[in-house]
Amino acid sequence: MIHGTKIILSILFILSELALSPAWSVEVGDHMPEFTLQAFDGSTSSHATLQGRPLLLIFWNTWCPNCMEELPKINNLAKEFRPKGLAVLAINTAINDSESKARAYWMKHGFVFPSGFDQYFELGDAFGVRGVPTIFLFDSKGVVRYKQARIPENMEERFEQLTGKESHSLQGAAEKNQGRRVSPLVRWPVRPLYCFQDLGIGKSTSHPYP
Repeated sequence: MIHGTKIILSILFILSELALSPAWSVEVGDHMPEFTLQAFDGSTSSHATLQGRPLLLIFWNTWCPNCMEELPKINNLAKEFRPKGLAVLAINTAINDSESKARAYWMKHGFVFPSGFDQYFELGDAFGVRGVPTIFLFDSKGVVRYKQARIPENMEERFEQLTGKESHSLQGAAEKNQGRRVSPLVRWPVRPLYCFQDLGIGKSTSHPYP
């Protein structure tokens, strides 16, 4: 009974924080915000350098279990689709994380695509990120065609759409973050960041509210 009460209170707290958080975020149909990111390998990526190329972008953190699940899948996609023209980029939000830890994790796993560290959450704010992982697909014109907490299953078809080979819609509104609930993590003192993981199923985050 006590455990159930805690879950209910946590849900109510999350809803209240969401109500107080800015409602704006980058959604399907929006254009890519202007940004510049220096990656751990020293390379620089920006909206300008990525112009004319479709992009798969993930916001992640080292403490996020779903990020750890999605990153290897994205690495496989990068191996397959980068030679075909897909740009792939990762951004660590820096929330409850450190650059040294994020860099060490990235180098340890040998990902073939770049990642950088969003030291002051400026890019997270620009993209309206509220939780991790947040995965975007941008077409070659810089328009968001997919936003989810997981990679798409039909990537071959979506890649053709991203490059303009097919014209029908990439995503219905009901698809966004389908099947994922949120458990709280905090960006202190500004506003909370959430980890998209099953609430009450499996282990909870080790980063409680202060």
